[in-house]
Amino acid sequence: MDTTGSIGKLGYRRWYERQLTEAHVWLAVCVLGMVGLFGGIESVDIRSSALTSVVGLLLAFGAGFLAWHALMRYIALMVEAQRYASASTCGQCKAVGRFSVLRKAPEIEVVCEVCGHHWRVD
Repeated sequence: MDTTGSIGKLGYRRWYERQLTEAHVWLAVCVLGMVGLFGGIESVDIRSSALTSVVGLLLAFGAGFLAWHALMRYIALMVEAQRYASASTCGQCKAVGRFSVLRKAPEIEVVCEVCGHHWRVD
């Protein structure tokens, strides 16, 4: 489901909470991937067989790729959350996150649930 559909269905505050939770799960996966990367590099030994070294390097590469992908997902989710957070305050009554989505395309138009003020989220 797209972002505006999720906000319309869940409401802004629940969507924002889920966005931050998912982003931080990706950050934890990134940290675990980095541990796997360094562990794989550490397991490579010159005196061991070539097969053992190659397997260790492949595991290190896989863990490094996982860490990189998780970091990119974390950044993307946090940027999207920040984009909507910066436009979530009503310009008239200053209510934060108290809006409903009126129109999704081409621009997101929302209405404040407190005072009825309309604005667009960029």
